[in-house]
Amino acid sequence: MNPNLAAALNWIGIKKETAPLFFDYLQKAGYLDEGLIQKAIQYLHTEKTFDGFESSSADNIAKLLIDACKQDTETFLATFASQLNPVDILDLILFLQQTAFDRAYGQERNQLTEKPWMGIEANQDNFMRLQQSIGLVEEQLPKRQHYDVIGIMGASYPRAISRIAYFKALMADFDAVFAITGQRYLSKGLDGEETISNMAKKLSLELDCITETQMLMELINTECPAEAEKMHVIDSTPGEWHWRADTTQNAKDFAWTMSQRIRESATRPVDGKYAILLIVEQPYSNRMAKQVQRALNEVAEQYNEAAQDAICFVVEASGKELPSMETLDEAARISRMTQCNSDLAAWIGECYKDARTSIQQHYPKLRAPECLMYNSRDAYFQKSVTFIPPSKDSKAEVLPETVVNDLSQLKPPTNTLNKMKK
Repeated sequence: MNPNLAAALNWIGIKKETAPLFFDYLQKAGYLDEGLIQKAIQYLHTEKTFDGFESSSADNIAKLLIDACKQDTETFLATFASQLNPVDILDLILFLQQTAFDRAYGQERNQLTEKPWMGIEANQDNFMRLQQSIGLVEEQLPKRQHYDVIGIMGASYPRAISRIAYFKALMADFDAVFAITGQRYLSKGLDGEETISNMAKKLSLELDCITETQMLMELINTECPAEAEKMHVIDSTPGEWHWRADTTQNAKDFAWTMSQRIRESATRPVDGKYAILLIVEQPYSNRMAKQVQRALNEVAEQYNEAAQDAICFVVEASGKELPSMETLDEAARISRMTQCNSDLAAWIGECYKDARTSIQQHYPKLRAPECLMYNSRDAYFQKSVTFIPPSKDSKAEVLPETVVNDLSQLKPPTNTLNKMKK
């Protein structure tokens, strides 16, 4: 494999030995089709010209890549994007694969539709081998005997029940437990009509106004009465440009709450390292751990600067493995494929966000993430091609850098923090 391609793949968690499976998947799924490559090059070249191709048209660059896609796997891996630098290759691959996210605004995973390639058994087998090779299938057991905090991540009813059962069977002790959830109204497709009806009766609420937070609190009260009194709740509101609370907003709210707990606590780990365990089943474990870790890192940096301290957080995620495809009927296999394919895009997106910090040390000028991600790139491109740059005589306003030097300046979250009430 050409070294620039290997470096780009490594940034998004794809090792050299996994590359043939990964590109076979991209090919079978249609993410290397000529039309999509042409679109990717047009968008990326407009945002920032490819290094070494400043005088080339997008069409000419696309042709080089399209020709490489016609080769056998070994030749393809040796020649694909070999003329590009690692960052340009990274952006290209990210753009192509993010097509897998495939969710419109307001659409949930259960509403994704089957693509023709997903119904072929050989494609299903190869895709699950890819998932397995990057650690998105098997159970990830806890690595410690003690955790400062355990977080049960909110989810639809079937997954919430599974996560609570996993928590109850956990062979580890802890100082505090958080239900990390938010304001998503229950739906028949995700949670089940009977679930909503039962919750409405228990909570004395209307069928269409029960949130995931209310459901999770009720489940914990019922399933874990011994822990209910010491359970804390992160109840996130929808983040900007989102129709419901999501993991990104959960992570921000949880991180801020942790900083407040540290400020108010008289005790702390000797080494200043706070161990966090998230209860999340596969294939979401790795992706959610990355989101929460990044949010906690940002808060720790602010906190340390303001308090002249040196705390840090170490985040793990643990939960049930994916059941074998052989145990599923055809409808369940297709459902697995649609949802895992979409979540693979989410996971790779998180790998990319983690990598940007280190990449910028060597490549200061990077394309905006909005140019690459599925739900933002079309609108971003339309805006960029109609943008009129300022004249040479105009003076841009330079905003002062924000420095947090007082703990009271730390921005509070959108959540409410409550003790669990029976």
